Amino acid sequence: MFENKKIAVLGAGKMGEALITGMLDAGIVSKKQFIATAAHAERLEVLKNKFGIETTLSNGEAVRKTHFVLVCLKPQAVEEVMRQVAGDLTPNHVVISVAASVTSKLIESVLGKPVPVIRTMPNTPSLIKKGMTALAPGKHATEEH
Repeated sequence: MFENKKIAVLGAGKMGEALITGMLDAGIVSKKQFIATAAHAERLEVLKNKFGIETTLSNGEAVRKTHFVLVCLKPQAVEEVMRQVAGDLTPNHVVISVAASVTSKLIESVLGKPVPVIRTMPNTPSLIKKGMTALAPGKHATEEH
């Protein structure tokens, strides 16, 4: 599923880092498939050194280079960042949000086009790879997504 598909991690803080770690450890992706964003260059340097992944301060650049877009932002930042990248997202992308309390309907309304959105709700033990995640597809997400 993820083979040869690039993955943007928008807002690679604790949860974003946990997702990167989990996917790499599970062997379902390689580090060359990731591009992570953060608000500060210092954070990107930490991620680059720890994982050897591509990083950028530009959410738009990350989206343009990828297929899957993991939204790992603080809830109050989601709407603004989705507005920033709306022009870069297409129906060929899949947006996967882990942002607490942010509905797929909100993301879809900001994007204003049929981009598949999947809302996920991981629980805290996910940070140590012992958790579970509930999935809720948005209006344009199919079973395949």
